[in-house]
Amino acid sequence: ALIIYAARVLGAEEYGKFAFALSFIYLFVIFFDFGLSPIITREFAREKEKREDFYSIISLKVLLALGTLVLILLASFLTVPEKDIQNMILILSLFLIANSFWGMFNSFFHARQKMEYEALFDTLQVLMIFGLGFFILFRYPSSENLSYAYFLSALLTLVFVAIFFHFKIFHLKINVNLSVWKKFLAMSWPLASIGLFGVIYGYIDSVMLGYWKMFAETGWYNAAQRVVMAGLIPMGFIGASFYPALSKFSQESKEKFQKAWDSEMEIMILLAFPLVTGGFALAPRIIESFYPLGFAPSVLAFQILIFTAGLIFLY
Repeated sequence: ALIIYAARVLGAEEYGKFAFALSFIYLFVIFFDFGLSPIITREFAREKEKREDFYSIISLKVLLALGTLVLILLASFLTVPEKDIQNMILILSLFLIANSFWGMFNSFFHARQKMEYEALFDTLQVLMIFGLGFFILFRYPSSENLSYAYFLSALLTLVFVAIFFHFKIFHLKINVNLSVWKKFLAMSWPLASIGLFGVIYGYIDSVMLGYWKMFAETGWYNAAQRVVMAGLIPMGFIGASFYPALSKFSQESKEKFQKAWDSEMEIMILLAFPLVTGGFALAPRIIESFYPLGFAPSVLAFQILIFTAGLIFLY
């Protein structure tokens, strides 16, 4: 809802600049995480007490965040001449750092199958982004100001979840243990490799359009893509819910694992089919309902991308 409102208020070109900056930093997201999130979920789901390992992972994440921030700023300085977009990239990089640490806590909650904690803080962050974003777009509309809404919301969420974790789960501290770093990085690097190609696939389109200064086209394309991504939200919920159970059953029972796997695939197919067929047929009305007439070129992009959404549900 916020992105749709931003596109309506800012127009295709200004919104395209924001979409370009956001896509640019997401090309580097894998270096913030390096495939650690699913490994944390898997390892902590199997063994209950690994506090010292978790402390070392925090220090590793700090190192990855600082290194990636330097990499992003260097890349933006060399490839993006527009000063306002460079500022947005810096602000959104800080947003991504805060979200990366928040994601680390999420992975632990997944491992303990305490998704209600994730739901609580996800809701808090969305409400803050929603409230700050709408206020800024209403009073001080600009793509750079919208970036501040994202960063402040992520930072506040991280502070709240860290305090909650410290007092509710166990006390937080930073510990440097090179053997733990080596162990977790050895497990995570294949996922990081997969993730690298995933983010390139997911975001290089908007980055290319923005690099060639086709900001209006970037706005049209992302307007369609954002609606399609909203249709993928159920997939994320289902995948996150099944993953800890699948990890556990893979060690305990082949029959339970197969039953859980079959249930997940059945749900995905039942959701994907109406999403694709209905989305393709109703694409013009969907785009007209959400965006002003200047976004009419988004219809064809939406019709193509909705088929991609169906494939994503399955794989």
